[in-house]
Amino acid sequence: MGADHIVNYRDIPKWGRYIKDDITGGAGVDCVVEVGGPATINQSLEAVRWGGEVVLVGFLSSDNPGIDYFHLKGSGAVVRSVAVGDRPMLEGLVRAWTASGLKPVIDSVFPFAHAREAFDHLMTGSHVGKIVITLSD
Repeated sequence: MGADHIVNYRDIPKWGRYIKDDITGGAGVDCVVEVGGPATINQSLEAVRWGGEVVLVGFLSSDNPGIDYFHLKGSGAVVRSVAVGDRPMLEGLVRAWTASGLKPVIDSVFPFAHAREAFDHLMTGSHVGKIVITLSD
């Protein structure tokens, strides 16, 4: 998918420090797209460079260890929240996507009759890309 490095959070629980120290040589990354939420925000703050950005998209975790204010301030990160848009915004995105020629990364496709297997596959966390459930065979 064009990534220079892939880090599995299950293999490296302290992935933020690993990214900053081992992958970027202490510099940190420019941007972290934070989808894990409360359980992963502290790792995102570890990974980001001073003046970098942590974009809060959503939360996949229910764990909430809390955010250490000193860690937040000390990271030097710009933290901003984004939300999904409305229908006209989605239509604009689809038009731009179509015009660009980009293709989504599809991990696997399941017919609707096998939707349970699709969700089971999603829960393993082993997918790379989207899991698609088709409505017709």
